[in-house]
Amino acid sequence: MNYTMYLALIQGNLKILPSMLVMFFIIYLFFRIYSKFDISKYKEFEAKIQQKYDELEAVYGELAAMGETLEEQYSELLNNQQKLQESEEKYKFVTEVSKIEDLYKFIYDGDLERYHLSVKEYLSKKDSHYECEFRIKAKKGNCKWILES
Repeated sequence: MNYTMYLALIQGNLKILPSMLVMFFIIYLFFRIYSKFDISKYKEFEAKIQQKYDELEAVYGELAAMGETLEEQYSELLNNQQKLQESEEKYKFVTEVSKIEDLYKFIYDGDLERYHLSVKEYLSKKDSHYECEFRIKAKKGNCKWILES
């Protein structure tokens, strides 16, 4: 390259030199101002926020699992209440029989002797295991088999 080309390059770069100096000065001021700030407090604050976020996320996971469990228990409770209402007669029967003599009224006459015999054998220790099968009279007139052990 000759001398005239160097002069042309220098003159072309001199035109952008003031804008480059301004840009470098702005960058210098930016780093000068922001280097004075102590960001360790912000880092501590960010760490605390992250810790609380993790705790809340764990609690949310537990709450979601509890919600599913509660939903299952609630549906099971509703099913049990429905079954209880459907079989209301069975529970009325249990409340009506408060003494053993009250039970005798519900047992069929043919099964009553067998019931008494199995109870006597168990009480006299002839039999180590008590088990008796008998029929009871339902309110609707039909009979139901009961296995008592």
